[in-house]
Amino acid sequence: MATTRGRCSRIWNNQHAAPSRTTWSVPAAENVKINVDVAVFNGGGVGLGAVFRSETGSVLAVVVQRRMAWWKADMAEALATRFGLSIARRLGYTRIELESDALSTVKAIHLGSFSRSLKDLMLEDAYVTSLLFDYFSCNHIKRVGNVVAHFAARLSPSNGEECLYIDSIPQGILALAELDIP
Repeated sequence: MATTRGRCSRIWNNQHAAPSRTTWSVPAAENVKINVDVAVFNGGGVGLGAVFRSETGSVLAVVVQRRMAWWKADMAEALATRFGLSIARRLGYTRIELESDALSTVKAIHLGSFSRSLKDLMLEDAYVTSLLFDYFSCNHIKRVGNVVAHFAARLSPSNGEECLYIDSIPQGILALAELDIP
């Protein structure tokens, strides 16, 4: 069932979430797929990763950042979702298919109902940002299908700077991405 709010065509089943997939798939024509994930480091901090891919499966961009925070995984996943969508806006992408292996994050964005917790405020920011796209969908993918984004999150620099790779995608990311293409 398609739901339209403002300019954004939002696609999801309002009664049941789409089944979780275990393998990555290419986005629909003209869409950009963003896979987001986090890595929680033993020495402290979380790495955020977002991988942007075209309808052919090629990697368009990768963005990573480390935050020196001691958040639980669900809080970090909410931040990674907001981070990925904000970068998509900055890069000028307008048709987005977002995937995350955090089921609670996907469900919260689908419901569009948030409390005043810090995690929910980040999810609400992501939700509001999603309304700015011409097309937006949000789906759950099991961790085994989200390895490229997880690898990207582990690449995050320790100094907290954001690293955006467009012209020189790290070779490890490209190699893993090739394995995803059906």
